[in-house]
Amino acid sequence: MTTPLKDFATLADARNHTEPLERMLSPDMVINFLTVYNSLNILLNSADEKAKGLVFAIQAGVSDFNLMNSHPVGRGQQQLIGYLVAIGALTSDCRDACVGYANTTRKPYKSITKNDFDLAKGTINRKSVTVEQGFCTITTTADCEKHNPQIYRKITFADSAFEYVRVAGFRDVELAGTYRVQCPNFPDMYVDDAYNLVS
Repeated sequence: MTTPLKDFATLADARNHTEPLERMLSPDMVINFLTVYNSLNILLNSADEKAKGLVFAIQAGVSDFNLMNSHPVGRGQQQLIGYLVAIGALTSDCRDACVGYANTTRKPYKSITKNDFDLAKGTINRKSVTVEQGFCTITTTADCEKHNPQIYRKITFADSAFEYVRVAGFRDVELAGTYRVQCPNFPDMYVDDAYNLVS
């Protein structure tokens, strides 16, 4: 399960976060790895019963092969192919390629923006905006990473608590300049300004 973005202390921590990514192998992929890593012929020619079992599974069209670290079947299958390497029915390179494909890592937040991070943390800066003739217009004073600042209506309650309710949003704000989007008009409106560039 992916760690929620709001749980990271810094943007850099979130972007650098890695977590397991486990995948099943299709029969086509197994055959490809066997071929690329010079294991197909030695597996087919092996007299070992476990080697014959793997060949049978491939030929029978098993839907997927499980070599995932987190699953008992995957761990069992890893022991089996380790055994096949030990008896010379499979190359260690083939084993490593199969297990490596099944158990890799990913960085789920490597492409997030400061805007995304600040929104998740609830710390994003916002700038007051107005609507003119059905459009909200902002001007940014410098280039920044591409992001999608949202427009909100601020609703203040009798106890002075308040909520921001999204009413519209800009897309692909990146280069310094003017951006305009159609937007309903309400009193007390704000736009995300994570980079402090909205003038």
